[in-house]
Amino acid sequence: MRINRKHIKGLGSGFAAFAMMSATLVTMMVSGPALAQSSTEDISPFKFHDLDSGANTNLSDGAPTVDPVSVEALEFAAKEGDEIAMWQLGRHYSVRAKGKGNHLRAFEMFSRLVRTQGAQTPYSNKAPFTAHALVSLGSYYRKGIPDTYVSRNSDLAWSMFMTAATSYGDPRAQYSLFQMCDGELTDRCSQVQAGRWLKRSAVNGEIIAQAQFGHRQFEGEKGVRRDKVAGLTWLTIARERAHVARHAQVFELHERAFSLASAEERQEARVRAEKWMQQKCGNVLTC
Repeated sequence: MRINRKHIKGLGSGFAAFAMMSATLVTMMVSGPALAQSSTEDISPFKFHDLDSGANTNLSDGAPTVDPVSVEALEFAAKEGDEIAMWQLGRHYSVRAKGKGNHLRAFEMFSRLVRTQGAQTPYSNKAPFTAHALVSLGSYYRKGIPDTYVSRNSDLAWSMFMTAATSYGDPRAQYSLFQMCDGELTDRCSQVQAGRWLKRSAVNGEIIAQAQFGHRQFEGEKGVRRDKVAGLTWLTIARERAHVARHAQVFELHERAFSLASAEERQEARVRAEKWMQQKCGNVLTC
């Protein structure tokens, strides 16, 4: 897939370095509190990848709350080259704030982070922030920002998702690749490829991916071999990890499959789901 470099505003050679990275899937094991004001080094945007932390929410579920004083301090830190401050500001402007101007500001912060970290290894302790910035930039390019220079560009969106998905093992990027294969890029991706990205995202902990993969397995849809127990297992995992207010679709899909499964299938799926969560998280209740 060719990339028109004149559209890569703000990314420069940093992103070019990413594009040359190996496509080896790397599972990042990074820990830290959701928002540690005392040390930005300890903030990890990957929740599920830290399988020992017991965290069970994804980045898409929320964003850091930043007051005006903190925003001013973060702006100063970002100007001084603090990559984590860039990430926090990007999240603040993209999720907490409204308006195209703020989205453009978020885009520019994420772009700057990617540019400054372009030569860093995926094993770096700051890699999760870079991976998330790539996913955010890909999402902006996938839809564009109206009335700004950031126009819709599927090639750039795909390239950024691909880098985050393969070099960093980011489950949100993997799910985004599935969405593109399953939606606007059906002429470039097969159902088999879409299914592989969906499964990879599910295995790496993206809740909605687990639910959708489980649904397809349970129903035997879109090239996925039907396996009711395996499908209900993934749906059970997703339901146990889902948030009632944020993942309504997960509960709906699970309820449908559960109502159609036999008592034996329900029990086996429950056993398998608990075993999976114990292996991945160490504790079913905190997976």
